Amino acid sequence: MRILAKGLPALENPVVAEDDSPATRRLRGRCQRRERYLRWGLNYADHASELAFTPPKEPLVFIKAPNTFTEHHQTSVRPNNVEYMHYEAELVVVIGKTARKVSEAEAMEYVAGYTVCNDYAIRDYLENYYRPNLRVKSATA
Repeated sequence: MRILAKGLPALENPVVAEDDSPATRRLRGRCQRRERYLRWGLNYADHASELAFTPPKEPLVFIKAPNTFTEHHQTSVRPNNVEYMHYEAELVVVIGKTARKVSEAEAMEYVAGYTVCNDYAIRDYLENYYRPNLRVKSATA
């Protein structure tokens, strides 16, 4: 299967079956190593109520360093000195080309696709939900 989008290179199907059994299928890592990954936080009303705080008026943007990612079927390691490593499934929007000052009407022209990931935060280090520090969101994977 090839996935095509306007102006973007074709994306090959990342599922490779060693045989026809779903149990033996493996996903090839599609995560390219970049300088940084921008993430949005506190963007669900349920999440705000779970954490007992008022959501910010502006989006919370934080950085995930490239060394924080693992590929499919790899393990995320909890550091020895950490008691509370919170994890949750996240929807990932894959941006397929450089974007700057893109209007809302043009935004979807830059989306190459969607995937899911398991994001984590080390809550032991969290001092302020509105400004998570690097130790909370960017511990080495």
